[in-house]
Amino acid sequence: MSAPDFELAKRYVFERLERELAPELTYHSLAHTRDDVLPAAERLAELAGLAQDEALLLRTAALYHDLGFVEAQSGHEAASARLAAETLPRFGYSPAQIGRIQALIRATELPQNPGSPLAEMLADADLDVLGRDDFLRRNHDMQREVEALGAGLAPEAWYRAQLEFLKSHRYFTPAAQALRQAGQARNIEKMEALLAGLSDAEALHAPGPPGAATFRRVLARVPLFHTLPPAEISLLAHSLRPVELDDGELLLREDRRGDSFYVVIDGQVEIVKALGSPDERHVGLRGPGEVIGEMSLFLPDGQRTASARGAGHSHLLEMTRADFDALLERQPRLAIALVQVLSARLSRSHDSAIQDLQAKNRRLSDAYQALQAAQAELIVKERLERELQVAAEIQRSILPGRLPALPGYDFGALMEPAKQVGGDFYDLIPLGPGQLAVVVGDITDKGVPAAIFMAQTHALIQAAAEPGKSPKDTLLSVNQHLLNMNRSGLFATILYGVLDAASGRFAYARAGHELPLWRGPDGQVALAEMDTGVPLGLWPEAPIDEQALDLRPGTTLLLYTDGATDALVEPGQPFGVAGLTQTLRQSADQTAQTLCERLYAALLVPGKPEWKRDDVTLVAVRRT
Repeated sequence: MSAPDFELAKRYVFERLERELAPELTYHSLAHTRDDVLPAAERLAELAGLAQDEALLLRTAALYHDLGFVEAQSGHEAASARLAAETLPRFGYSPAQIGRIQALIRATELPQNPGSPLAEMLADADLDVLGRDDFLRRNHDMQREVEALGAGLAPEAWYRAQLEFLKSHRYFTPAAQALRQAGQARNIEKMEALLAGLSDAEALHAPGPPGAATFRRVLARVPLFHTLPPAEISLLAHSLRPVELDDGELLLREDRRGDSFYVVIDGQVEIVKALGSPDERHVGLRGPGEVIGEMSLFLPDGQRTASARGAGHSHLLEMTRADFDALLERQPRLAIALVQVLSARLSRSHDSAIQDLQAKNRRLSDAYQALQAAQAELIVKERLERELQVAAEIQRSILPGRLPALPGYDFGALMEPAKQVGGDFYDLIPLGPGQLAVVVGDITDKGVPAAIFMAQTHALIQAAAEPGKSPKDTLLSVNQHLLNMNRSGLFATILYGVLDAASGRFAYARAGHELPLWRGPDGQVALAEMDTGVPLGLWPEAPIDEQALDLRPGTTLLLYTDGATDALVEPGQPFGVAGLTQTLRQSADQTAQTLCERLYAALLVPGKPEWKRDDVTLVAVRRT
């Protein structure tokens, strides 16, 4: 079997999430899987040093864990597990792998109760946001989603429930604990501050925006104002201008001059750098008691150093430069608090700059080492590519140089490997006057191992093909030799038939290979009859399917490998026997070679070469 194709599975899941998720899912969106859970799972796998096959299971479970939302919001984990079982086989996953992936998906169900180290990693990745700086913004997305689905709560009840969940949650893996516990603690403090503003009776019960009681409560928590007496705080609460900010509304713009700063009373405000440019990035969220834009009052040119916009509905108080100058005159000790606040901010900024510089130096060192490794790999790759080119030329030399000329018959053939070399082959072997052996085979693998096994199998068939010898006896002889020499565990599906030109009778033996298709003179297309037939190279007494077809004038016979039927023409939709049938039905006046070329062109999708996942071989026999 081929290895699981994670990238193809990822493309399938992302396309379904983007196309089928309800627009009300503002939290459980494509971004949650693509930008949150999958990268977090990959990071935890790397930090834990997971083996490649274990990491594949974790990444796939992270990919599928929310796919069930395309069907239902309730019990989506069970739906996700079922969709994984239904779709992963087409991407090369084994039943054992799928079973483990399903168990991992179920581990994300709340309350989390993972039963294995991999399940603990996925559970931590799913709730990675609890310890991130963007938690409040993503929590706002969750709140909007719950409200849109008809299960919303009042603000105080919502935030109390979120605070309880934050305090009760524990990360399972050491890596997640190291990465996210400190951030989780900070988010608990932010949520408590948010609740402090919401719990004010005036804010909860009085109509309209919050009043002076709430303003006093929040202003007293601002570090810059911690030295001010209560009377001064009360004066500010009544004199500063209230500002109401809607979700997404711009409050400050980077590089513009400013003459005021703002204190957040309730809600959240997002801080953004490089607003509206390709480099735009989220810097953080400011909640109740935090200050925005104060640096413009202290810089000589008054320039804003970042942009600010509403992250949900919020209320703020504006302090102008004149307000601040008057406050300094009344409260000179405020200058000390100002120096302390700015010193703390500069210290944090300095530490952050040092950390960024160290991180950049590490990335530069890693990039240099990666470049050295890439140069070494490039040399090895170039040598390997030259060797593969030689191998491909040798493999093509094994195939017939020209197709036989048999009066009354027209032949066509085509073989295209998925890689430079492959495991498919075909041959047309003269057995005597009016007798021709036609063979198509497929080795269970791709690449160099399959190419070597193909060459061995092809040589054995040529040696066993004799006039008067039945197709079944020929394949049984090949099977015996393969059993004696096969140490690689590979096997071959083969269809070997003998065409009698005079009668048009095609007697063939089939060892687990795809059934022939034939188009009669009346234009009808059908699959040949079948009996039990197993691949060669597995069992000493291999059952061989024996059949025969009478090729009347005007009949076309098509032999092929599974690479033709398995190639995708749409996401999740293979070309299949139906595609072969349709093309064959429309080929009445075409030569056998033109038919093969037209079939191959039909299964190629422009811009999607990876959808042709296996070697493709086509052989057509047309009785004129």
